[in-house]
Amino acid sequence: MPLESSKSTETRDPIKKEIDRAKRRKQGGTKESAKDLKIKELMEKMDSQRDQLLRSIAEMQTYIRTKEKDLEISKKVITKDLVMKLMPVLDSIDAGMAIESHKDILEPIKKQLTQALLSLGVTEMKTVGETFNPMLHEVVSITEEGDENKVVAEIQKGYLFNNEVIRTSKVIVCKR
Repeated sequence: MPLESSKSTETRDPIKKEIDRAKRRKQGGTKESAKDLKIKELMEKMDSQRDQLLRSIAEMQTYIRTKEKDLEISKKVITKDLVMKLMPVLDSIDAGMAIESHKDILEPIKKQLTQALLSLGVTEMKTVGETFNPMLHEVVSITEEGDENKVVAEIQKGYLFNNEVIRTSKVIVCKR
């Protein structure tokens, strides 16, 4: 019997060895599958975080553009308010220049103020000799002397700010 038992042990051993090898391969394959699953999970997480980051960047860019537009609008409003407050000063200088003795003193000041306003986008409207335009001119008087529907005289100057009327010219118009 000892021979039989050694033979059956030998027969079992190769089978057992093969089973053990298959188990090890299966366990090794399971480890690789676990690694693959972990890599796949990490890649998905990375993709999700990248998408979140891209959305955050896009939101920040939109926010910056909106704030830049708001700032630009605020600058225009503030500049327009400043210009409106300087109009009476310019009118006073013009009135003072009507006196000959003050003209030499006030002319350089007016030139400086006019240049500063020009740099801000303010331009003086031309009126005398122009056709009457209710969008640009405010009629304070009517005369029969001169060309029909033309501005004959200017009482107060009108101004444009970035090609937008900020103050109409007060004028005398010819009507017959």
